[in-house]
Amino acid sequence: MERNSNSFIGDEVKKVRTRVPLSIIIATVSNAVMLFGYVICLLFTIGDLDQVINTTTGLPLIEVYYQATKSKPATNFLVLMPALMLLFAQFNDYASVSRLVWQFSKDNGLPFSNFFSRVSVFSAGEDALTILLNHLT
Repeated sequence: MERNSNSFIGDEVKKVRTRVPLSIIIATVSNAVMLFGYVICLLFTIGDLDQVINTTTGLPLIEVYYQATKSKPATNFLVLMPALMLLFAQFNDYASVSRLVWQFSKDNGLPFSNFFSRVSVFSAGEDALTILLNHLT
């Protein structure tokens, strides 16, 4: 997601050739560092590995959280928070993809570009969003 948002900023930044790639690299490296820290913490909290592998929950991460907290409400909270973040992030993804489709179709880079690049008072990029929504169904 960060690569996409940084590429849209490219229209509004001076020295685009150096600043946009640098911002993409910084965002990717910082996310990798945070992910590495999360994985290290997760590996140190795994209790019984056989129980994690053969869990009845269907998701071993739930079992790891339960072994670490020994509490069902805390486990539910730790599983619910990332799920809510992913749910809300989907709206940003939809907006981002529709902007990408609209921009690409403005340059006649897609089939039916006239349809997807059209913007009016009543349709502000919803035509580009129909590709994504049709893909999801």
